[in-house]
Amino acid sequence: MEFLNKVNPDTQASFALYPAKAVTGDYPTLAELRECYGREAPSTWLVPQVADLMRFTGTRQLGERQQEQLADVLAVECRSLKVTEVMLFFYRFKTGRYGRFYGAVDPMVVTTALQDFLRERQEIIDSEQDRRADEWHKEAERRWPACLADIAKATGLTAGTDIYLCIAEPYRRRLLVGLGSREVADRLVQPDVWRQYRQAVLRHYPEPSATVIVRLADKVVEPP
Repeated sequence: MEFLNKVNPDTQASFALYPAKAVTGDYPTLAELRECYGREAPSTWLVPQVADLMRFTGTRQLGERQQEQLADVLAVECRSLKVTEVMLFFYRFKTGRYGRFYGAVDPMVVTTALQDFLRERQEIIDSEQDRRADEWHKEAERRWPACLADIAKATGLTAGTDIYLCIAEPYRRRLLVGLGSREVADRLVQPDVWRQYRQAVLRHYPEPSATVIVRLADKVVEPP
């Protein structure tokens, strides 16, 4: 398991420097490790992480069997987490973020700390979604003038009057395009005109996640 050997406790700090990347990056989860390397792989990988935490705290350490049991518990509780997220958790535990051991390593302190980390993780995910949504919104609006010009040229509609950008919805990755009248809507849904409209849109918004729909007042205009 070359990958598991590379992702060892010594690399925790490098991922802690970029928590958003550790949480949202393209890394395998513990469940995926189990699928790729066998059912014992997550626990096998976690034992060195647990042992490293004990050495760092300098407290009376768990026995080998207790280490394995704690690793087994974490393998289940963290199965949906990426290996980088687990290492971020252990690193943050070392900083005293989630409390400390008194005299001896207490597995319950570790598992309780995990719940605190999961709340922090969700905050990171929410913040990253906000950041990406803001970037998408700005980029979508930046592209719109050129897209609108192409739509007008391809369909014969009047830019800014017959058709205009109504709103960009960043979290749904959707642009709502407003129409000036029912006559415009009736024309747009004609198969040839709609095809020209879609071709113009896709030149500027080729991403599968960027859905551009049109509406008249509060009613979405359905394509043919």
